[in-house]
Amino acid sequence: MQTLLADAVLGFHFLFIVFVVGGQACILIGGLLGWCWVRNLGFRIAHLLAISVVVVESWIGTICPLTIWEVTLRRMGGETTLFEVTRLNRDSLTERITEEIQRVIAVFHELPYSPPLCPNG
Repeated sequence: MQTLLADAVLGFHFLFIVFVVGGQACILIGGLLGWCWVRNLGFRIAHLLAISVVVVESWIGTICPLTIWEVTLRRMGGETTLFEVTRLNRDSLTERITEEIQRVIAVFHELPYSPPLCPNG
């Protein structure tokens, strides 16, 4: 049962990442191409909140709670996880690159490029 729950957490985590990264790409591209749906205020607030969670986690140096939850459930199910094998070295190049990308996105967020609310409707 714990493994099934861990898989569900992993699936939600994947969808969250797709929303943050894909949403950012859609907002930037949609702003340039005039897509009105990327200016929807509800979508923009949800995206800003989601990306803010990621940035704050990066700034305070914590591991994502979804990762912790998934690893805990897998351990309860008797699995050994990649998390335990690698111990997520915070000094790794990939981690530093990810943090810098998050900071750039936070500083240059999409609001100046594609403000919410479409001017035509």
